[in-house]
Amino acid sequence: MSLFYVTAIRHSSDPAFISHILIHSPNGKGRMNKGVILSKADVINHLENGHEFKTAVFNYSTGQWNNGADIGTVRIGLTTYLRTDKDSTTKDNLGNLLLIDELR
Repeated sequence: MSLFYVTAIRHSSDPAFISHILIHSPNGKGRMNKGVILSKADVINHLENGHEFKTAVFNYSTGQWNNGADIGTVRIGLTTYLRTDKDSTTKDNLGNLLLIDELR
């Protein structure tokens, strides 16, 4: 299956929940292709179909993207959360990624 990198998120009206994710595919030359914004539901669907997602953070000192944590899902009650850790808090948590709206 495919590997995608997540570089930014958009929160829903409640900051505990993510609504959209900026994803990139690697281009095979140590860089990433232009990003695409997907809904949280689309990313969860891709994860359930075997695709892999990792966070990526730009290192301004080296000018390179650093691999971050693996992204998975945690289901609590009827809600599925996107997480880089597997604790039982009821919120999405992909670390300290940029906000999509800050990139404009």
